[in-house]
Amino acid sequence: MQDLCDLKVQINGHHTFFLNQKTISTYSETLRRLINQEKKKTHTKNPSIKILDFPGGPHAFELALRFCYNEGRILMTPLNLPLLYCSAVALEMTEEASTCNLSTQTETFLDSLFYWSWNDIVGSLKACEPFLDSADESGLLQKLLSSLLAKMRPNSEIPTSSSSSSSSPETHNNRKEWWFDDLTVLSPKTIEKVFVALGAYGENNKNPILTRFLLHYLKSAVQKKKPETSKLDYGGLADTAVHGVALLVGRAGFSGRALFWVLRTVSCLGLGRECRGKLERLMGLMMDVATVDDILVSGDGGGVYDVNFVLRLGLKVSKFLAVAESLPDSARDFFDGVYRAVDIYLESHPNMATEERTRLCRCLNYEKLTLEACKDLAKNPRIPPRIAMQALVSQQSRLQGRRAIISHHHLNPKTPSSRASTTPGRAHCAVAEIEAEEASLPPRLAEMDEEEMRLNFQRMQWRVVELEKVCEDMKGRMSKMAKNKGASPCKALHITNTGG
Repeated sequence: MQDLCDLKVQINGHHTFFLNQKTISTYSETLRRLINQEKKKTHTKNPSIKILDFPGGPHAFELALRFCYNEGRILMTPLNLPLLYCSAVALEMTEEASTCNLSTQTETFLDSLFYWSWNDIVGSLKACEPFLDSADESGLLQKLLSSLLAKMRPNSEIPTSSSSSSSSPETHNNRKEWWFDDLTVLSPKTIEKVFVALGAYGENNKNPILTRFLLHYLKSAVQKKKPETSKLDYGGLADTAVHGVALLVGRAGFSGRALFWVLRTVSCLGLGRECRGKLERLMGLMMDVATVDDILVSGDGGGVYDVNFVLRLGLKVSKFLAVAESLPDSARDFFDGVYRAVDIYLESHPNMATEERTRLCRCLNYEKLTLEACKDLAKNPRIPPRIAMQALVSQQSRLQGRRAIISHHHLNPKTPSSRASTTPGRAHCAVAEIEAEEASLPPRLAEMDEEEMRLNFQRMQWRVVELEKVCEDMKGRMSKMAKNKGASPCKALHITNTGG
C-alpha cells in the first residue's frame, strides 16, 4: 500500500490526495519536477507537495488524476472541457511527457467547437467562470467567445466592431433578441470579456443592440441579486450601458421615461461618478416629461432614495452667471431678456438666500433695462430691495442725464451738434417724453430726494449695529457657559445645546 500511495499532494490548502509517483509523473511534467525538487530538499522517498491556486480546484485535479489512472483516457464533454483543458496547462500534460497526452486530446476536442450547440458553448463559458483568468491566459476563453459570437451574428445584426452602421433603433425598436435571456446566466466578468471581444466595452459601445442587452442583463442582475457577486462587479458594465444610452437618447424607440428607468436600474450597481453625471445631465433635459415615480431613484446603498438627485439636476448660480456674462455688456442693446431669465430662475428657487439672489443679479446692467423692465423689477418681491433701489436710482439718473443733454442743446442752439440734431420742437417733445417716463416710475422714487435716501441707508446701518450687539451678547453668554464647564460639565453642555 505504501508503494501505491507514495506521494501526498495538497490542492489549494484544503484537499489532500495520496497518489502513486510513477503513475502521475508519467503524464505531468509539473508534478515530476516538483517531486524531484521535494526529494532533494527533504531527502525522503515519500514527498509531500502543496499546490496553490490550482485552476478549477480539487475537482479539476481529480479529473486529471482519472485521466492518468485510466491510462490516458477520459470522457470529454463541453462542460468538463474547461476543467481538463486548464488542468492540462497547469500540470504540463504535454507530448513531451507522454504521447497523446491530455493537452493533445483537449485541443482535438476543441477542433469540433464549430459544431457545438449554442447551449454547449454557453455552458462551457459558465464552467470557466471559477477560474476565468486561467482560462483567459490559456487561450481557451478566446476560442469559446469567438464561437459564441459566430453563432450570434447570423441571427442578429451585431457588427464585428463597435460600429452601429446598420443597427439603428428605428429598425430594431425595443424587441429582445433571442440570445438575451441565455446570456443572463453568465457572470459580469464573462460579459465584460464578450464586450471587449466585440470592441464595444466602455466608451466604445456604440451599438443599440448591445446596449439593450446590457440593460436587460443589468435588470436581471438587480432582480436576482446573486450573493456571489457584488455591485462593484457590475460597475464596468453599468458604465458601458450609459455610454450606449447616451447615443440612443432622442432617437425613435427610446423615450424620456426610459432614461429614468435606466438610472433606476444602474444606480445600485456601482455606476461610476462620471457616467452618473452624464446620465443625469441627459435626464435634466427631459424633466418636463418626468413623473414623481420617475425620479424616485435609489441611492448607492439601494436602501433609501437619492433625495439629492433633483437638486443635482438644478442649474447652479455660478453656471447661470457664467452663461449670462459670456457676452460683454456692449453686445446687448437691452438687458430685459437677462432680467426675465433671472426672474424665472428665482421663481424656480424660492428658498434661495438673499446673498445668493444678490449675487445672481450682478449680471444685470441697470442702465440698459427698459422702463417697463425696471418698473417690474422694482415691484418684484423676489428681487432683493437693495438691488431694486439700485436699479431705480440708475434709471432715474439715466433719465436726468438725458434731460440735461437736451436742455443744454436747447439753451445753446448755436453749437454745431445742437443745430444738426435738435430743433426747439424736438427738444420740447424729448423733455416731455422724459417727464412722462419719470412720472411712470414708482412714486416713492419719483419723489425721493437725497435726504430721504440718506435716511433709508442710516436705518439699514442701525439694523446692522443692532445685529452686531445681539451677536456680541450671545458671545458673552457662550463665554460664561464655557467658564462654568469645569464646575458642572454635564449642566454646561446641556445649557449650550439649548442656547444653540
